[in-house]
Amino acid sequence: MNKRRQIGLLVGLGLVVFGVGFVALRPREPVYQGKRLHEWLANFNRAGRGQINQEAASAIRQIGTNALPFLVTDLCAQDSPHKLALMQWYNNWSSLKCQFNPFVDRRGPALMAFYVLGNAGKLGPAAKPYMPSIDKLLDSQPHNAAFALLYIGTESTPYLTNALSNTNWLVRTWAAVALAKLNLEVQKRGLNSGFTLSDSGSGQRIFRPFFSYSDDDIPAFVTNLQSTNGVVRAATAEATIELQDPSWNRRLVPALLPLLRDDDIRVRNAASQALKRIDPEAAVKAGVK
Repeated sequence: MNKRRQIGLLVGLGLVVFGVGFVALRPREPVYQGKRLHEWLANFNRAGRGQINQEAASAIRQIGTNALPFLVTDLCAQDSPHKLALMQWYNNWSSLKCQFNPFVDRRGPALMAFYVLGNAGKLGPAAKPYMPSIDKLLDSQPHNAAFALLYIGTESTPYLTNALSNTNWLVRTWAAVALAKLNLEVQKRGLNSGFTLSDSGSGQRIFRPFFSYSDDDIPAFVTNLQSTNGVVRAATAEATIELQDPSWNRRLVPALLPLLRDDDIRVRNAASQALKRIDPEAAVKAGVK
């Protein structure tokens, strides 16, 4: 046996021992029809392009809120750079390939589970103990955290509202998007999805859900542009950058124009920038420089 193969086997054995120890120390996952939660979550990665694995979605609904501690861990946990580098090195150099499942690859399926459970009305108060952890995630994963908070429901409103004062515009934007969508019935909040390649170097496709937008969103955004809370008005004006269909502009502009005279300078500035972006001609007519 050559030296390279020996090193690969030793590293592989070390990773197996680490994995066995990790699994042994973790709380036991809920099981449905003989499959563990993470087996069902992995099935989201096996759908066709533009499709949702309905069997996995049905299983997640049956598992219900028992999945929450595992879903939050999948969203919030980080693999150490050393562990990820070791995984990639092993698969690059060893002829015995291993399929790793780093936490970064678990986020998409975990978010899809939030979507499924939220649409089934199974979150809300049951998710309250986990909201502080997701709230902390807004700084590092603003899109993912805002998506999860949206599908938890109105119980997340204080966390999303507080995030509108964040110094990071991405945090403000995604929080404002989620807060506006909370004005909609859960079935109208929308879902877009796609696939990316695994960060583990395995070449596996990983499912990723995203916010999507439709005509239903425009009244929801307009409602928040007219909020009595200046922070909500300002952040919602910033968040209109996500609404990129030109046909929506004529409905947004009348809601933005009054904000140019708002008492709050943050609102005025945000409305000015939004108008210049979505309708430069209307901005010029309104005297925006």
